[in-house]
Amino acid sequence: MNNYFAEDRKFLIIKLLQQNNVIALAELAQKLNVSTRTIRNDIKLLNELLEDTAFIEMEQGECRFYITDHYELEEKKISLEKMQRDFDSPQKRVAYIIKTLMTNDTHYSTEELAYDMNLGRTTLSNEIKKLNKVLYNYGLSIEGTQSAGIRLKGEEFQLRLFILENIYDMLYDGCTIQEDIRDSIITLLQNYGLESTTEKNFFQYVVVSADRMQSGHSLNHMDKKFYALQQSNAWNITQTVTNKLRPLLKQDFSIEEKLFMTIPIAGMRTPTDLENVSKMELKQNIDEVIEEIIERIGYELNLYLKKDNLQQDFYYHISFMVNRLQFGYMLKNPLAEEITKKYPLAYKMAKIAAKVIEQYYDVVVPEDEVGYITAYFGVYILEYSIVQQKPYRIALICSTGRGTARLIASQLKKLLDHNAEMDLYSEKQISSELLDSYDIVFSTIKIPIETKKQIIRIKDIFDEKELLLHIQKVKYLEKVDFLGEETSGVSLIAALLEENTFFLLDEKKGYLDNTKMMIKHLTEQELVDKQFEQRILQREQNSTMVFGHNVAFPHTINEQKEGKLVLALGVCSKKLASESGEEVQLIFLLALPKEKELDDSVLVRIYDELISIAQNEEYIAEITKAENYKQLVRCFIKLGIGNLL
Repeated sequence: MNNYFAEDRKFLIIKLLQQNNVIALAELAQKLNVSTRTIRNDIKLLNELLEDTAFIEMEQGECRFYITDHYELEEKKISLEKMQRDFDSPQKRVAYIIKTLMTNDTHYSTEELAYDMNLGRTTLSNEIKKLNKVLYNYGLSIEGTQSAGIRLKGEEFQLRLFILENIYDMLYDGCTIQEDIRDSIITLLQNYGLESTTEKNFFQYVVVSADRMQSGHSLNHMDKKFYALQQSNAWNITQTVTNKLRPLLKQDFSIEEKLFMTIPIAGMRTPTDLENVSKMELKQNIDEVIEEIIERIGYELNLYLKKDNLQQDFYYHISFMVNRLQFGYMLKNPLAEEITKKYPLAYKMAKIAAKVIEQYYDVVVPEDEVGYITAYFGVYILEYSIVQQKPYRIALICSTGRGTARLIASQLKKLLDHNAEMDLYSEKQISSELLDSYDIVFSTIKIPIETKKQIIRIKDIFDEKELLLHIQKVKYLEKVDFLGEETSGVSLIAALLEENTFFLLDEKKGYLDNTKMMIKHLTEQELVDKQFEQRILQREQNSTMVFGHNVAFPHTINEQKEGKLVLALGVCSKKLASESGEEVQLIFLLALPKEKELDDSVLVRIYDELISIAQNEEYIAEITKAENYKQLVRCFIKLGIGNLL
C-alpha cells in the first residue's frame, strides 16, 4: 500500500482529474486506497483551496474537473506541495486535525485521520491528548473512540477564538481579502484613527467569519455581555464596514457575526496617534479605577503617582484592555519579557494595577497585558526622573591655597556632572546663610558654624569609591539630584546602610520574628518610633512584603520626631520561613520620613536596586555570605550592584 501525506493525496487527485477530466468516485478511492468518504472530504477541502481557479463537481458517483485559470492552478499545486513539506511540524499537525474535524459535523475515523497524516494510531492518539490540553482552555475538546470515530465538541465562538489565537496562519495562509474590498475597509477604518495591528486583526476576524458562515457554521448566539457592544462606537464602525462588505462579499451578516467582528475594534491597542481616538468612548468608571491603582501603589510601595502626569493614552489603554479581557480577545506582546526585565519597578507597579483591574472587572490579566501596562509605568518613571533633575550648586571650602583648592575642585567635577556650578571659599568667607543656599557642601576642614546642610568632609587626596558612597547618601537625604552618568553605578543601598543597621538573622526563627528583632534594635537606637513595629505587622497582614526570590522589603512611615530615611538589612545564609509560604534570606527594612521630605526618586532607585538583586541568584548568594558591615560593603562594590541599573 502506498503511503501518502494528506496533501500529497490531494495533489494526486488533481493529477488524476487533469489526466481523465471525468473519473468515478469509487475508482479514485480505489487508486488511492482510501474510502469514498475520505475522497469526498478531500474534494470538499480541495474546492476551498482552489477557490476560483478550478472546481471539482461530484454528481451521480462521478467527479468532473473544471479549470478556469490554468496558470493559477499550477501555483495552487505548488502551494499544496509546500504544505506537504511542512506537514511534520506540530502546528501543521494541529491545524490539519482541527480543519478536518471542524469541517465535519459527524464522527471522523481515527484510522483515516492517522493515514491522512502519515501517523500511527498511537502517535495520533498522543497528538490528540496534547491538543486537548490546549483546547480545554477554550471549552473545546476532541471526543470519541477509535472504533466510533472522533469529533470536535464546543461552542462555535470558542472555536473561532482558538483558531485566531493559535492556528490562523496555518489555516488561512495566503487567504487574503480581495484588493478592492481591502482598500474599501482601510479607507473606512482610517477615519477612526485605528492603527495597523487593529486593522490586521479586524481582517482576520472578517476572514474567519466569512469562511465559517460559508461552510454552514454561522454564529447564532453569544453571551449576553457582547450585546452591550451595540451601544458602543466600535459597533458603529463595524456597521459601516459590514454595510460596505455585504455587496462585495455577497454575504449578509447577522447581529452575532457583526458583534464578533466588533471585538478587535472594541479591544484595540491604543493607537500612537490620539487625534481620532476620542471617537472611542472610555469606560464609565475608568477614572475611579485609575484612582484606585494610584492609591494601591501608594499604599504598597509608598510611591505617590500624580494622576495629572499619567498620559492620556494610559486611560484609553486600560479601557480598551478591559474590553479585550471581557470579550476574550487576546493581544500578544512580543516585548513583554524584555520590558518586564528592563523595568523591574514598573513591572511591580503593573502587577499591582493588574490586581485592581481583576477585582473591578472580574477578569484575569495575562502577562502579555501586564507587559503593556509596564511600558506605561516605565515611561512615567523615566519622565518623572527627568522632571526631578535640576541644576545644582556646590560649595567647596578649602584651607589650603587656591591652586590646591582648584585641584580638588577638578577631582570632584570629574566625579560629578560637568554642568555643576562649583564655588570656592575660604573659612573666613562662609556663613550659615551662604552654605544653606547651596545644594551640597564639601570641606577639607571642620566647619565651626551651624548649617542645615550636611557637610561632606574630604581630604586633599581622597578615595573616590568611598567618597561616592557618602555623596550618594547625602544626595538622597537632601533631595538633590546631581550625580552624572559617570557615577550612576553607585549603589544607593550600600550608601544608605550603616554598621548599626546591618543584622545577622537568626536561622532558627522565621521571617516575622527576625523582622521584629531588627525593629527592636532600631527602636532602641531611637531611629524609628515605638509604633513602627505595629504598622509593619499591619501592612504584612494586608499584603505580604515578601518579594519572592528570597527577598523581603517591609517598609512604612517613620513617625520618630525629625525622623529620617533609615535602611536596615538582615542577612541569613539559610532560608527562613515566612507566613506567606515564601522563603527569605534578605530582609531590607525601610523607614520613611513622616513628612514627605523625600521625593519618590529615592524609593524608585531603592526599588530598582532591590528588584534587580532579587532577580539574580548570584547576588543573593554573595550578599548572604556577609558576616559584618565591612564585608557587605565590599560585596556590593565587588559585584557592582549599582551597575545593574
